[in-house]
Amino acid sequence: MQKGILSEIDQDLEAEMYEKIIDFFEKNGYCQYEISNFARIDDENKDVEINEIKKFEDLRKLQKKMREDII
Repeated sequence: MQKGILSEIDQDLEAEMYEKIIDFFEKNGYCQYEISNFARIDDENKDVEINEIKKFEDLRKLQKKMREDII
């Protein structure tokens, strides 16, 4: 690797790391609402927050299914 030039990460490794990040945050009470963003649900406003992020969770499930269908 030359100075200032990054080598490309193996795509399988990258996908595995991404899945592990998602699993880690979900196990620790966070919900994914965008590709790289997670939020913790506050019990006080839980119903409102769940409704707001539900569409993003559904999208994540769809993305996961699409990745599984590709593999």
